[in-house]
Amino acid sequence: MIRSRDGKQEIVQFVTLLAGERHVFVDGAITPYNNPALIAALTAVLPCYRLTWETGPDKIRLISVGTLRFSTAAKKMRVDQMWVGYHATQVPAALMQGISMEQDYLCRCLGQCIHGEDLDSEIGNLQRAPLPGRSWFSYVRYNKSYMGKAAEELLQKTPQLAELDAVAAMPALREIGRAYAQEHVRIEHLI
Repeated sequence: MIRSRDGKQEIVQFVTLLAGERHVFVDGAITPYNNPALIAALTAVLPCYRLTWETGPDKIRLISVGTLRFSTAAKKMRVDQMWVGYHATQVPAALMQGISMEQDYLCRCLGQCIHGEDLDSEIGNLQRAPLPGRSWFSYVRYNKSYMGKAAEELLQKTPQLAELDAVAAMPALREIGRAYAQEHVRIEHLI
């Protein structure tokens, strides 16, 4: 978990003893498994994990639930204001969002996408897209996106959502989730 304290970022690790050995657990948000859907699918089908589930869209249904996606317009700045220190503060969130989107994109390419918002204006959502090869699984992605002005308005109304550890925003997140589920979740996605 990454928490901001006095303007500094720190990584909080969870340590526990299992079978007499010390184990350190680091929040997946700072790894490529911030969106664990792809590793879940690979764990189910690759021989090295010894599960070796039979593949196919009718055999495996992978349902991925995101935690919101924001994209706001870049602040207008002069060239001399864009120094490495400015960009360094933007890197963790950009990496986390980029990796999560890449994992989602790969799941849509390896699986048969049943539901998901557009990834971008070029790729779209890849539902019913004729992709090469056999689909390993069927795939559903639920993740509310806020882009441009909508993102700015939401962050202005609930600034706690901008925090990497947005615990204070839980009531707002609950309402966003309820509204999103009402509009997008369908029983046919789940079975």
